[in-house]
Amino acid sequence: MFMEEVELFAVSALHNTATSPRLKELKVQQENDEVISRVLQYVRSGWPTYLPSHEILLRPYFECRSRLSTIDDILVLDSRIVIPHAERLAVLDKIHSGHLGITKCRSRAAQSVWWPNMSQQIAEMVKKCESCRKESNVQQPLSFVLSFLVVLGKN
Repeated sequence: MFMEEVELFAVSALHNTATSPRLKELKVQQENDEVISRVLQYVRSGWPTYLPSHEILLRPYFECRSRLSTIDDILVLDSRIVIPHAERLAVLDKIHSGHLGITKCRSRAAQSVWWPNMSQQIAEMVKKCESCRKESNVQQPLSFVLSFLVVLGKN
């Protein structure tokens, strides 16, 4: 349900329509997240030319600062909602709920959410998943190899 709300928010924000209570909760969580609240300050007031060395946790955000903005006071990267640290595991679970594999989970996430190292965390979650490991060990048809052998006349 949450992923659908996030996708709906991304679309509705562009059309200035109402958002759900869950997204209002996400806004509060962003404001309470120590790192994201600092990022929000920089997005609103402007980033420095160089990030101070004591702001090491902001480095991933600084590197993509030109793509960060707010929609209805919610931090977004392009049109993707920046997920606060406290919500990331729950969002990972939603992304992975269909046991789609690394590539499809990454693709699903890339449509609506973002946080630093998200892609790596998705890969780690899928690699640790027993169901996904079993599914990935199933032999896939070797259609390319078979068609190549047919071309060579070795059928």
